Amino acid sequence: MKTQTKLLVWVALLGLACVQCLPALASEGSFQRTLQVSGPVHLDVTTGSGTIQVRSGGSGQVQITGHIKATNWFGSNAEDKVKHLQDNPPIQQSGNDIRIGHIDDPELRRNVSISYEIVVPAQTEAMSHTGSGSQTISGIQGPLEASTGSGNLKISDIGNTVRADTGSGSIDVDRVKGNVRAKTGSGSSTPPTLQAVSTPNQAAGTSPLSNPRPVQCVRTPDQGGWT
Repeated sequence: MKTQTKLLVWVALLGLACVQCLPALASEGSFQRTLQVSGPVHLDVTTGSGTIQVRSGGSGQVQITGHIKATNWFGSNAEDKVKHLQDNPPIQQSGNDIRIGHIDDPELRRNVSISYEIVVPAQTEAMSHTGSGSQTISGIQGPLEASTGSGNLKISDIGNTVRADTGSGSIDVDRVKGNVRAKTGSGSSTPPTLQAVSTPNQAAGTSPLSNPRPVQCVRTPDQGGWT
C-alpha cells in the first residue's frame, strides 16, 4: 500500500514537471489604424513587452500598426485577449495628442506583448517607453524622450533635444540638432553626432535638418552616458 502511494506521488510530481516544461501556447494578431491630424503632433507611446518603431511620413495623418502576441498561462485565454485588442486597440486621440499602448486593465496586460510601427508627420514630438524591448526612432522634429527597462535605443535625424535612457542595452544616437542626454545602466553608449540649428537664411519648406552646423558633444562620466 505504501509503495503504491509513493508511486502515485512520483507520477503526479512527474506530470506536474512535464506540464511546466511545455511551451506556452501563443496566439497572435494585428491591427491597423490611421488617425487624421492637423498641425504638430504630440505622441505618447508605451508597451510593457515589445518593440517600438517611429518614423516620419506624410503630413496630416498618423499610421499605426500593432503586432500582438499573447500566451496561455494558468488559465488565461490568449485568443480572447488578442481578439479584444484587435477590436479595441489601445489608441486614444484628442486633437493632435495621441496616446498609444496605455492599457489600464492589468489582466489584459498579463502575458501580452504588443510591438508598434508608427508613421507620423515630421512635425512630431514624442515620448516612448518599453518595459522590455528595443526602439528605433527617426526623422521627427522632437523633442524626444525615449526609455526602456531592457533593450536597445537607435535614434537618428531628430530636430530638437533628445533624452535616451536604457536600464540594460545600447544607445545609438546620430544626427541630432539639440542637446542629447543618453544614459545606460548596463551596455554601450556611442557618442552622438549633434547638429546645430539651421542658419537663419534657410529656405522656407526645406527640411529642419538641412544645412546643419556641427556642434561638440561632451561625455559626463559620472552620468554614465553623454550630455
